[in-house]
Amino acid sequence: MPEEWELVSDATLNDCLKPERHLQRANYSYVDGHVARQKFIDTFDPDRDLNLWNPLQAR
Repeated sequence: MPEEWELVSDATLNDCLKPERHLQRANYSYVDGHVARQKFIDTFDPDRDLNLWNPLQAR
């Protein structure tokens, strides 16, 4: 889960996620079977208390 990832700089994170591809979005598959096209920041953002990666915290 992202909260367990080693803290890295924004430059390193951007290099790993390649946000310039596909209009900064990716397809995310959810346990209930639906798929959503989202930006990473819309799936995990501690500043907004948002964590869709953790089933206990997902909304």
